[in-house]
Amino acid sequence: MQENSKKLNCVYGKPIGEQEWVTYLPSAIPPTLLQKEQWPDGGFEFLSFTPLAAKEGRLEHIRMDHALQFLLGDKLR
Repeated sequence: MQENSKKLNCVYGKPIGEQEWVTYLPSAIPPTLLQKEQWPDGGFEFLSFTPLAAKEGRLEHIRMDHALQFLLGDKLR
């Protein structure tokens, strides 16, 4: 999504319990850890989205071996 030629990071999906798909622009996450006094009274709220349906009733192969090698490979040497 773009606004005034600036690219915006957003999420497109169907929130849990809803029928309509939405484009959601989440609020900015603070760049540093907030102190206790700085937290909003209600905390931070984010939408939960319904997972996408699997194609032909199966999940796609995501090469878990490559993901684990990337995440843990240097720790196991």
